[in-house]
Amino acid sequence: AKKQEMIEKEKSVALSRLVAGIAHEIKNPLTGIQNFADMIISERENPQFWDYFAEYVPKEIGRISKLIESLMNYARPAKGVKTPTEVAPLIRESMYLLNTTAASNISINVELEEGMWIFVEQDRIKQVLINILLNSLEAVEMRKKIERELRKQLQISVSAYKQFGEVFIRVEDQGDGMSE
Repeated sequence: AKKQEMIEKEKSVALSRLVAGIAHEIKNPLTGIQNFADMIISERENPQFWDYFAEYVPKEIGRISKLIESLMNYARPAKGVKTPTEVAPLIRESMYLLNTTAASNISINVELEEGMWIFVEQDRIKQVLINILLNSLEAVEMRKKIERELRKQLQISVSAYKQFGEVFIRVEDQGDGMSE
């Protein structure tokens, strides 16, 4: 019970951080969609406007939907059912939220072997990956704050590979690290 409570508390802190980043990411496409809505009457006879509208609005709505779906998947309690899961798409989905919250001065390098499968509780492993990725992001951002003169772009690296019949997922960052 104590362990589950601690996990939920960590998840809550991570969620708060994600929500702030996602709110910013959602606001941008909503502003664009609102601009189109404001122009509908004045541009109703302009076919170029409608072509652009038909391309832009669904794309931005899809982006918002993907963000919300990613957040809901992360917040949802794990089902406890193990299923065969392909590693590369699992990592890409887990990284989607990280990519929306990472600052532009932090590079994220990804090296994934395709076609690797693991037997896991998909929701739970996503939550673990997202927590690790957010911890890396936090460590890199903290180093940037402490070393204000640090001009170089810091990196977070994510890799997945198979070795000795086992699948390994590695997350490395250039943050300050943690105590023993």
